[in-house]
Amino acid sequence: MTLNRIVEKMVLATLQNVSQRFTLEAATKTQAFKRTEERVNAAKSRIIDIVQNSDDTLPLNTARAVVREFEHGADNHISVVCIDNYGKYIMTKHIVPKK
Repeated sequence: MTLNRIVEKMVLATLQNVSQRFTLEAATKTQAFKRTEERVNAAKSRIIDIVQNSDDTLPLNTARAVVREFEHGADNHISVVCIDNYGKYIMTKHIVPKK
């Protein structure tokens, strides 16, 4: 079990590419922090841009992709928790923005 479990989240968008369709969400509360909806809304377009334009792919069975951590680290990646149609955890993916 993760030490930073997502407790609350908000929907950002429904995204679709050639092979999949999923709901993109952002964590507003985890076991470690609370984030205001205003902060999420301020980062919303940047997060959507990173996910849509990334060369990284999410697992094909991802139904919901929840951004737990906004840009951080030396590569400014975002941490995305992938969840399937049954609400089961698939994996956490680090998505690096294109330069």
